[in-house]
Amino acid sequence: MSRPVLGFGQVLVKNRLYRAIFASRRYYALVLGLGVDIFKKYPSRTIKIIVSSALSLAFQLLALGLLFRYVGALESNELFYGFTPRTSIGLFALVTVATAIFFFGFAALEYRANLAIIALCRRYQKQGVQEALAISSKLPHWFQDGSSDHISGRHLRQILSVDVSHRSRMARLLMRAFIPFVRLILSAAVVLYLNLQFSLLIFVVIGIPIAGLYLVGKRIADTITSRETGPQSAYREQSELLSRSWEAKTHIVPDEITRELALGGADSQQMLYYKRLRAKIFGQLLINAANTLGIMVLVLSLGYWMLQEGQTNWSVWLTYLIALRYFLSSLTRVAQAIIQSARFSRQVRRFTEFLAAGKVAAHSPDPLAVPCPPHVISAYRGNSNGVPDDDDFEDEDG
Repeated sequence: MSRPVLGFGQVLVKNRLYRAIFASRRYYALVLGLGVDIFKKYPSRTIKIIVSSALSLAFQLLALGLLFRYVGALESNELFYGFTPRTSIGLFALVTVATAIFFFGFAALEYRANLAIIALCRRYQKQGVQEALAISSKLPHWFQDGSSDHISGRHLRQILSVDVSHRSRMARLLMRAFIPFVRLILSAAVVLYLNLQFSLLIFVVIGIPIAGLYLVGKRIADTITSRETGPQSAYREQSELLSRSWEAKTHIVPDEITRELALGGADSQQMLYYKRLRAKIFGQLLINAANTLGIMVLVLSLGYWMLQEGQTNWSVWLTYLIALRYFLSSLTRVAQAIIQSARFSRQVRRFTEFLAAGKVAAHSPDPLAVPCPPHVISAYRGNSNGVPDDDDFEDEDG
């Protein structure tokens, strides 16, 4: 039996799907390797962050659980710890104070966890510089200028001050997404438990725009890669124009300077910078669309539930609404963390590969006889000045 022949559109979709799967696996492998490396080097500090984050989340769950129990008691007018909920001001005051204490505990523990994350990342960056310097001191032949078989000496700055910093920033972004990620899982479990059909419908609708975030990450990665490998000729052309004006003793008219001359071509640093910003704005549009679609499906679900089913258990649907709100907000935080950290993935990957290859060479019987691996040389080719700070995808720390 002959195999069916795929059309051009089907082949294109299939190739994009394969690329998306490959990129996702590569990214998550990098994230997993980064997490394992941090835990091996700082196990006690990592456990401290995990415990603080877990306790912070537990306090938040206690506050929400108490409110749910209280609203349920109000709905049924059943005794709540010996009090009549609809008439007891003391019970209302007690629930209010307890909820405030739980939420303050959540905020304090999250603050403590974030401080611990900053301290750990600072140590991680310091350790990275120390390790890279120690390895590089044993491999001077890896940094000989003017040879295609070596890394240029000017890339030492890239390795020691840029890539190691990007690794620390990526780690901080991912660790700060730990609480939103766990909260995302828990809130998803709650909404699925309360109403499976409507929840699955909401997840499918939300998943459509969220799937488009792959394109955002790919655009950002492409602009960063092009920036480091492509020609940067805008300044050279501007300098030549200025030299000609000095020689001919003529003046430059501002309106006669084209956009290409002012900002460079499509592959210039400035144009790629604005393309990256446009990609981030598009990513924010997708996240907002996911939130909007989720809310619209929820409204339709509530309308169907009230008009067709005639239900009156408001406590359940109030809990559903709160859980969905936390699901959407956590989804936004996690998506932003992935997009933000993805912009550093290429630099972190090549720095990790440099350290791995350098360790093998430095611990060999004759380090000076071990050449720099081709994949490391290739990773540091081009005009590598790092990824400049730009407008973050929302707030980097938000």
